[in-house]
Amino acid sequence: MLELQIKLLDDQLYFVRFCLTKDSVNKLLESYEQRDGQLFYDREDNDNILEDFEYNIFRKEIETRDIKYLGPIKFRYLSDLDFNKPLIGVCRFVKYDDGFNVDYPNKIDEDINIAISGYKKELSNLFEYVLLKRGLYFEEASKIVEEYGKVDYELRYVSHGKVIDVIKNQHFDMLEDDDIDSSLLVGAKIGDFVTLEKGDVTIGAVIQNVTNRYPYNEDDYDIDVMGPIFSHLNIDSFEKLRKAFYKEYFIKVTRDVYFDDAISQMVEEIDYDVSDEVLKFFENYDAAPFYDELNSEKDEEDKKEVVKKILLYYSLVDSSYSTLKIDYNLHEQIEKNLMAVTIDGNYKMKDIIFEAGKIDILDRLKEMNVENIIKEYK
Repeated sequence: MLELQIKLLDDQLYFVRFCLTKDSVNKLLESYEQRDGQLFYDREDNDNILEDFEYNIFRKEIETRDIKYLGPIKFRYLSDLDFNKPLIGVCRFVKYDDGFNVDYPNKIDEDINIAISGYKKELSNLFEYVLLKRGLYFEEASKIVEEYGKVDYELRYVSHGKVIDVIKNQHFDMLEDDDIDSSLLVGAKIGDFVTLEKGDVTIGAVIQNVTNRYPYNEDDYDIDVMGPIFSHLNIDSFEKLRKAFYKEYFIKVTRDVYFDDAISQMVEEIDYDVSDEVLKFFENYDAAPFYDELNSEKDEEDKKEVVKKILLYYSLVDSSYSTLKIDYNLHEQIEKNLMAVTIDGNYKMKDIIFEAGKIDILDRLKEMNVENIIKEYK
């Protein structure tokens, strides 16, 4: 038996205390224990058993109470899972609202295809940028600062031709730092004085040491580093990696642009005021789509608009995605595609879930022949 104490916060967020009784816990554990008449229950099975509880027992119970929810259910357990003990915990989830029953847009922004074409022209630079961000490059000491260099310099303050102050041992990374306009340093040589700011007191940098980065390329890369990446993607050369990146990145960008435009149009139609409790819920849930966008916003009202996008996403995707149950073949394909885009597989399960949801939603848009959806995105 599953006992529930249900409270509704801000009329939008359910807070539930639950207790799966001792007898029910024993029955659940025994269903895992009895295999061919032998005892096989292992505490390492607990994650699978708790998942069974969350997706089957708990959800079925709230459905019998006619409680509708939107998005994820966040569980926190206050007791261990074990024989002859009740399972006690709390969970939170957002109450379903009919305001999210909105129609798909009947057309897509006419400027989308122009924007997508712009990305295509930048693919070579984007590929090098990803290689650099993933550490797939060689370093070499140099006398001249190049585009992706690291610079050691001495900061000088000069007035009327005289140095009035010096700050030594300064460093600037052309790829990571933004406190200096990096274009001012490109082409500078060791010993050069580069003017950073003019005025009554001129501020400048004296270049002392330079290390330049050179991204891996078809003729020059570390096979020990790239070999495992090639193997996972089922390719055998750097040239094929480049082609895979170009293809998958362009598909992903296309998907993102169409998806963002459709979501933005639909959100405008939603009559729903996000409560403080719902905002707090998603600010602390890093598996949610648009999580990075949510936490990059400073204004609370802007944050709440992002939460509306999150809730709309959950209302649109097939339930198999919202409950993290993805067809294995689709999971594997998206994983490989994302790895091609990130080069080293630097992504999380939530990225795979989000991508699957985009495909699910955009497939329905394509079925409706929405105006201006003329490019294939998968």
